[in-house]
Amino acid sequence: MINLKEKVNLIGKKVKIVCTDGQIVVGIFSEIFDKEDNEWREGEELPTSESILIDTKDYPMELFIEEILSITAI
Repeated sequence: MINLKEKVNLIGKKVKIVCTDGQIVVGIFSEIFDKEDNEWREGEELPTSESILIDTKDYPMELFIEEILSITAI
């Protein structure tokens, strides 16, 4: 699993993310959320992992660390 603390230096930069399902996401790495910051609704299970927010050209996208294989600056 990827360590997001090692990727803090990429915040604000254009990145390429390779996901576990083969999807490739390109955009600006805008934020890291720890599991306590992730939103949840009453009745839902609490988030168990960190996530990141990527601003793609079309829309912002949240990805959880379990979905991420790699993050690289481009």
